Amino acid sequence: MTGGLIFVTLPAELEENMPKNRKLSLSILADTLRPTGEMLMRHRLIPAVVVVSFFAVVTAFGTIDVHTPNLATEPVVAPVNVRVTSMSTPQRATFRFEERFGRGDTIAAVLSRLQVRAGDITAILLDPAAVLTLNTLRPGIVLDAEVDDAGRLMTLRFITSVNRMAGLDRLESGFSAVDEAIRLSTQVQARAGVVRNSFFASADAVGIPESIATRLAEVLSAEIDFHRDFTNGDRFTAVFETLHYEGRLLRTGRLLGAEVVRGGKSHRAVWFEQAGTHGYFTPDGKSLRSAFLRSPLEFTRISSGFEQRYLPGTKSWQTHKGIDYAAPTGTPVRATGSGTVEFVGAQAGYGNVVILSHAGGVTTLYAHLSEIAGELKKDARVNQAEVIGYVGSTGWATGPHLHYEYQVRGQHVDPLSKSLPSSTPVPSVLAAQFQSKTASYVARLNLLKASVVAAVE
Repeated sequence: MTGGLIFVTLPAELEENMPKNRKLSLSILADTLRPTGEMLMRHRLIPAVVVVSFFAVVTAFGTIDVHTPNLATEPVVAPVNVRVTSMSTPQRATFRFEERFGRGDTIAAVLSRLQVRAGDITAILLDPAAVLTLNTLRPGIVLDAEVDDAGRLMTLRFITSVNRMAGLDRLESGFSAVDEAIRLSTQVQARAGVVRNSFFASADAVGIPESIATRLAEVLSAEIDFHRDFTNGDRFTAVFETLHYEGRLLRTGRLLGAEVVRGGKSHRAVWFEQAGTHGYFTPDGKSLRSAFLRSPLEFTRISSGFEQRYLPGTKSWQTHKGIDYAAPTGTPVRATGSGTVEFVGAQAGYGNVVILSHAGGVTTLYAHLSEIAGELKKDARVNQAEVIGYVGSTGWATGPHLHYEYQVRGQHVDPLSKSLPSSTPVPSVLAAQFQSKTASYVARLNLLKASVVAAVE
């Protein structure tokens, strides 16, 4: 039987006490549920009368309201499994910001420019580990920060060296310092241009980084004075490395190849490093490393050359037996060649002075220094390009500058016009490797030279 209800039978005492209208309703219900003969024949084994709980009728129809004071009840307790779906906190939007740490900058200032909220800045400044990490920042370093829409700092990263990255990560409470190794990708780039007014300004105009232009000038300084030898129309080319992290340029690498065409004469240099031999050479293997740098300063202006001039200290005209380089006080002064300290201290009109003795009877003098570097003492050994002091105006100087002298066996020589000795060439056993490794640099120089010539013509 599909329905499950056949007859509804009530106890006699309940039926007698039931109101008339309730009896009628129940009679109608019973009539509607009376089975047909066919249904009874199909289910002969099922009792003809099924007693249905009176409360089930009430639940189903809601029309029978009977008071049953003598019915016993018993509470039933059953476990109920309730599945609760946790509602996760909506994720905040995050933003990335970049800022360069500038000269005279503070940690608080750069974090503020990165949109970090004041509360996090305070927490960072009170965290010794975080402060120790951020104290490695130097001018020029770029910081990359991830900040959420409430200004909370989530991550902070910056490159500290060629293969290290430092920063901060947000924790449940406070911040965790990060110091991890990274791997940079290297790209080779090439730029070429024509001198207009000055080499350094023209190099900058075609996208040659300042560090590469400076290195190029140092490499070819034995053959060219990059401060005064150029005329408009001279050409230059540089092939150099750039170092990248996740697609972002971090810094320049080595100068790999260079050419300067001055007055129609070509001067070329290529980098080679193999089996203990390294440095810059001409394409045929001759060393371009001079025993002496042309200038003891990287960036400077010649205020007085090797010539006759009036000296205020002696109030007389004398031959100026050196070169004066005008530069700000504190500019580092480099030893132009390797040697030993012959004299260090003060000398009358020279003020603070350092004199170095070199091989071949050569001596160099550096005067008017504001300060002598480190623990430099007599007979100490110094290397080429090592800082020995700083530009000043001591002695009879009328302003901050370096007075530089170059002597050969006691005779003053103009260092800007003298041909300076070079170092040893590429060893013959490395000649084949030299040609193989530098061929691509030479090819780039040839290609760019042709394109610049075509553009000028």
